[in-house]
Amino acid sequence: MRKCLLFFVLFSSTLSVNASHLLGGEISYRCLGNGNFRFRVVVFRDCSGIPFNQTNLNLSGPVGVNCALIAAYDVTPRGPTSTQISCTPAATFPSAKGGIGKFVFEGTVDLSSLGVAPVGGYTWATANIPCCRNSSNNSQCSGDMVLRVTMYRFVDPTGTALTPAEMCDNSPLFLEDPTAVTILNPFDTAVSNNFAQDLDPSDDVRFYIDFPWSGPGSPCNYNQGYTVTNPLPGLFGGQAVDSITGLIRYRPNLGGSFQTAIRAESRRCGQKISEIFRDFQLTVIANPAGSRPVFNPNAAV
Repeated sequence: MRKCLLFFVLFSSTLSVNASHLLGGEISYRCLGNGNFRFRVVVFRDCSGIPFNQTNLNLSGPVGVNCALIAAYDVTPRGPTSTQISCTPAATFPSAKGGIGKFVFEGTVDLSSLGVAPVGGYTWATANIPCCRNSSNNSQCSGDMVLRVTMYRFVDPTGTALTPAEMCDNSPLFLEDPTAVTILNPFDTAVSNNFAQDLDPSDDVRFYIDFPWSGPGSPCNYNQGYTVTNPLPGLFGGQAVDSITGLIRYRPNLGGSFQTAIRAESRRCGQKISEIFRDFQLTVIANPAGSRPVFNPNAAV
């Protein structure tokens, strides 16, 4: 089992996030046996925007899934000068700029009726996230944010294609929250870790950059100057993401907000069997003039 890498977040008293609504999210699933699967949806909210008071999210797909809110957390980055910034977990009212909320939804569904997945797989996507993703400098995404996950067919060593119930596969699962804020400065290298683990020991996970999705469930192109292999300013070595660890290293050379999607692809016996997507916005802010940024890894909340 690969060890989980730690990631560091940089902070500043001038922390701000472009107004408005949602920063991103992801979907994963776990097989419970007897054809039952539990889907998990995570939504990250920019708490300086509109309130987010959803208690249920629906997933559209070959079989619909209703996911209920099971937890809400304040995951605002912490530093010596940012302790007064927070996000009300209940998401009743907006907070000061810089507050970030994490909302977790889960729902169980019986997939026994599904046959073998088509070549393109079975995809589930959010159907009712209430408006809207934040605007960004690098992506043409606007309007609704759509999260998705895909389950593919698997052909066993006897040549038999298995149904989802027969296969009982678990998708990868992101183990760490994404880096939300980093600082524009010439001194430090920012590290974002998107490590994901697959609970099935025979499965292998690889990481790639993909396209964010927006309503009505279509990929968003990157703006001129950015590509699916170079979506962030200041990437090191021209490599967007480490395919084995999910690690991204960069020294931001431009302030603003930058949307990316990380695809974690699970393979078994050389066959792609599932993929999850982390759609998330990174915000790069200016450091106070004439000073080095505060570096406070693993600061307590």
